Amino acid sequence: MIANAELVGFLRKNVICVICVAVSIGIGITIYLRMDQLPEAEKILADKSKQGELIAANIEDAHQLKELQSSIGFYEVQTGQSVGQVICIQLSPKLAWLEGALASSLGIATLKFDPLPWLRSRRVTVPDALTKTAGEFRWFGLLSLMVQYTTLQNGAHSDEKK
Repeated sequence: MIANAELVGFLRKNVICVICVAVSIGIGITIYLRMDQLPEAEKILADKSKQGELIAANIEDAHQLKELQSSIGFYEVQTGQSVGQVICIQLSPKLAWLEGALASSLGIATLKFDPLPWLRSRRVTVPDALTKTAGEFRWFGLLSLMVQYTTLQNGAHSDEKK
């Protein structure tokens, strides 16, 4: 058995080691006693990490947004036309919120798209099976192929099909 004097001498010589062992034992006991709270804490940590990643992405994208605003301004100056609406055609339904967020950040309205009245005025018949989906943006590219853009004498644009 170790005498008290030897024990005190050992502790004085190895203070750092003794403290590390005591802290490790304390951490082990704490983890053991709070093991039932660990999954909830991991979930909270994952949520906080995800929020941090989103904030970092937003900060990075803010620079790209300024570049987009500059490009829009350059386009407006060069063409004399203003960009008044924005449309995001190829977004999945889960990312549909992105169009509104982008428009809001740019200070531009979103394009409201209802092609059925325009198609009817051009005597294009839409089958009943497609009537429900004809207003979706994925048709916008196809509909743009049906339009011939011509410049009138006064500089205005016409979108009539010829």
